[in-house]
Amino acid sequence: MNQHNWIIVVAGLCLAGLAWGADKDDQLETESKEKQELKLEDLFPEKGFFGPSASGMAFSYDGKYGAYLYKPYKERRHGNDLYIYDVDKDQIKRITWASVMAEFQKSTREVVEDRIKKAKKEKPPSTDDEEGDAEDTEDDKEKDVETKTFRPDPDEDKQQDAEGKADAEQNTQEDEDVLKKRGDWVSDKDADDEEAPRYAGIRSFAWSPTAHEILLSSEGDVYLYRITDQALTRLTHTRDRETSCAWLPDGKGFAFQRNSALIRKIFAHEVARQLDPKFPNGDSMQRHRISPDGRHIAFLTSKQIESSTSSKVEIANYRKRLMKAKEVSRHVSDDKLAVTERRVYLYTLSDYYQTIWLDYDNVTAFPI
Repeated sequence: MNQHNWIIVVAGLCLAGLAWGADKDDQLETESKEKQELKLEDLFPEKGFFGPSASGMAFSYDGKYGAYLYKPYKERRHGNDLYIYDVDKDQIKRITWASVMAEFQKSTREVVEDRIKKAKKEKPPSTDDEEGDAEDTEDDKEKDVETKTFRPDPDEDKQQDAEGKADAEQNTQEDEDVLKKRGDWVSDKDADDEEAPRYAGIRSFAWSPTAHEILLSSEGDVYLYRITDQALTRLTHTRDRETSCAWLPDGKGFAFQRNSALIRKIFAHEVARQLDPKFPNGDSMQRHRISPDGRHIAFLTSKQIESSTSSKVEIANYRKRLMKAKEVSRHVSDDKLAVTERRVYLYTLSDYYQTIWLDYDNVTAFPI
């Protein structure tokens, strides 16, 4: 091959290399643009950016304790639990767990049983490092001894930090073993297991105005927790749901709504009394509020005097291969809205600290 042909071959290889390099640059540029392209999933990911946050923070009557509702990130599929903060000791303690509420709730017992089964299937932590250390040869051990002999001693602070870290890891492992036995251990995959039973947790709580005691609401029932003896007691057990639970002003009992009735329970008395009367005009109670001195109650009631209307509209359904229109009832702008009357009733409670009965002669209604 003469010199002219060699020049042509070299030039061809150079051009091919330049072409390959240009194609590679175009490919990298395209991939870079695809990576930089903002998608809807980037703004609204399937899993949020933030975990569960605390709610309902409140302090006891004397400020010695604080309480709030919270659930760890692993337990985000479940309900909240009660946490108490000791101001003097600067310590936080979790009061309710699934294992604690399982004593009272059948649904929670199913959650505990499911967690225990999953904990037994969980593989123990790897012991490869320990096995590798055990297989060290005598020569390796001698080298370690020599290294330790001639190496300067580590700082005491670093040594203490290492020991503290080891103790913390050991305590964490021990705590995890306890949680697994109790049925309170939750795996990282629990949030994605939608078929597994769900723990309802604590819905709301209220501090006593006179003592270190808390009323809890869970699955529609009311519970009492005393910090002094760390005891949880069930106060109601019904098929109905007790809501709007609140302490009486003197702290000797509490009131709550059961369906449309206002019930009052004093701890020293066995009988629970209904406080709301039969309202005039067929009104139904929506909310109530007891006065600070405990001698008056304000009721908010409502009564629908005209019902609303709705129209028939067609909605397209694309779930199957072909689009199918479905007729449903929907409220549109031309439909008639419901007309509701609301009133506030003020009642006076007579002989509050003895019999607590409603004085029907002292009633005032304010339409709003």
